[in-house]
Amino acid sequence: MSQNEQIISSDCPLCDSTEAYFVGSKDAWELQHEYHKCADCELIYSPVLPTQELFDKAYAGGFTIRNIHRKTLKLVPLISYIKIKRFFQRKKQPIRFLDIGSNAGYFTEGARRLGCDAHGLELNADAVALAKSRYPKSHYHNETIQDFSISSEKFDVIYCSEVIEHVPDIHSFVEAIERVSHKDTILFITTPDTGHYKVPKDLMSWREVIPVEHLRLFNKSNLEKLLADHNFKIHFSFPMLRANQRHFCKLKK
Repeated sequence: MSQNEQIISSDCPLCDSTEAYFVGSKDAWELQHEYHKCADCELIYSPVLPTQELFDKAYAGGFTIRNIHRKTLKLVPLISYIKIKRFFQRKKQPIRFLDIGSNAGYFTEGARRLGCDAHGLELNADAVALAKSRYPKSHYHNETIQDFSISSEKFDVIYCSEVIEHVPDIHSFVEAIERVSHKDTILFITTPDTGHYKVPKDLMSWREVIPVEHLRLFNKSNLEKLLADHNFKIHFSFPMLRANQRHFCKLKK
């Protein structure tokens, strides 16, 4: 941060700091949306949440048609690793797989095809209906992880790819993930990386700054802090050539 940037009052959704920098604004849906950067933890966030009406407009029809075979192949290393580990532990039950933000169900169904008891969580009711019609052998739930976690079900793999940047209440989100995890659960999480060298200096020109949709943007350090607040530790991170971060996490023992 340059010394010419003025500190403003804005509560950080990660660390509750009241000091932040204005980093820019971007037009979307006939409105101008501000982004601030926390002076303490460096989270970049939208200080004012969109209305429900604006959320609904932004996410209307927000699901995509993907190649199920390619999505299944992407899961092979992760599922194979867990299967080998469970073989030596003499665990015969199917791997329980939870896909948070399952869209039209590709990764959920891919996990089922690899032998998992596969569940997908998705807020877009149309996407859930499509997933159920195309892949009826998997399980799909049209609810938040916060509501779903009340059931106290536990999962061996939690897949959370390109979701957390959309979440208004990031603490209750990760807290709910903790509730559906056990000591051996693997949490795979991906999200844009504000600390990557490929992020443009003009932050508002970065393609990951998407008003209404991308509300919280993380670097590795502040994502690690959020996870640690809810007893998760990053065990392995993929080195990335693009401005994205991908981590395998487990609960601290």
